Amino acid sequence: MAHIKTGYKFLTIILRLFSTTILASLQDENNINKTEVDLPTCIDNDREVITIGYLVALRDKGSARAEAERLGLVISGAMSLAVQNVNNQSDLLPGRTLEFQFEDTHGNEDDTVLAVTTLWKNGVVAFIGPDVTCITEARLADAWNLPMISYVSRSFLLVHNAKEKYATLWFLPTLHTVPHFEFY
Repeated sequence: MAHIKTGYKFLTIILRLFSTTILASLQDENNINKTEVDLPTCIDNDREVITIGYLVALRDKGSARAEAERLGLVISGAMSLAVQNVNNQSDLLPGRTLEFQFEDTHGNEDDTVLAVTTLWKNGVVAFIGPDVTCITEARLADAWNLPMISYVSRSFLLVHNAKEKYATLWFLPTLHTVPHFEFY
């Protein structure tokens, strides 16, 4: 139960920060980007529902990744609570609702690429995950100029080429840093 509570707090922080960034970009009169990601191109001022894509390995395809599979289940419950928390705070996204669509990546890169593409076709404005690999997926998100928030992946290639090849990829701190946020 402690893992769910910590995961919920962590995702709420992520979504609050993300929502604040979205709101700032929507309120920018000159459409000048306040982050490295050009959010106004994917979120117009008339959009009432903002949908983010959530990439998670819920059912593994037999690669003996039981621990990662359990993490996906824990984070998924936390994701729903975090989105609800953001929507219950009218000052974060006034007049808008945050939603998420999830795709099961099965802990497999081919399925993850398909999942990212499916979510992109469905009009999501950002991605959270995936929780296994995200080298190819981060390149796709960068090509579409959509933010990808990686909460697990720490590939050497990603970390050392992040600014160069993966401009829209955001790395998050580990769960151990969550208690240090003042508002939690």
